Amino acid sequence: MLAEVGLSPPARDWPESGGRFEDLTITGEVADLGGAMDFLAARGFTRFGLVGSSLGGTVAIVYAGDDPRVEALVTIAAVSRPLGIVARMPAAELEAWQRTGTRIEAGGGTLKRDFLDDLARVDVLAAARRLGAATLVTHGDHDDVVPVGDAHALYAALPDPKALAITAGGDHRYSDPSHLAELLDRTIEWLAARLPLGEPRA
Repeated sequence: MLAEVGLSPPARDWPESGGRFEDLTITGEVADLGGAMDFLAARGFTRFGLVGSSLGGTVAIVYAGDDPRVEALVTIAAVSRPLGIVARMPAAELEAWQRTGTRIEAGGGTLKRDFLDDLARVDVLAAARRLGAATLVTHGDHDDVVPVGDAHALYAALPDPKALAITAGGDHRYSDPSHLAELLDRTIEWLAARLPLGEPRA
């Protein structure tokens, strides 16, 4: 999720990420991102951009809303209305999650009720309104995981500078190689224009 133009290869003693999937919450991920930013800042890095996909985009928005060190941000199919996750769930599945305290995801991982309860505490659009980073919002209009309406809501909340790129026919994972190539080109162009090599932060 972190990107800084011109970084040298990571040192071998840099720590690996840890934690258990079942303990995942947006608030916890935001705290982890803050730790990663502070780790790099303590080693002399001063200019930062973030790229976040899906829930990672949500985390990046919430974090960057309170950290002026983030100069550029790209979101990819980000969740901007977390309670929509609950609204789109079948009622029986939601009731079972609330009752048992766990939910098994399609990939086999388990989420605790903490994730569910945390959704109501996270105001992504409020964080977006506080953003100082230049933000590119990207989304596919055939996304059946996160509605493209989340991208439009996010873009409307953002201050300038900002841009919106909706990929016609694009799905949640940009599985079409041409869509992915276009996304990567846009992302690189956005970050490179705002974090040019060799230029200190103003």
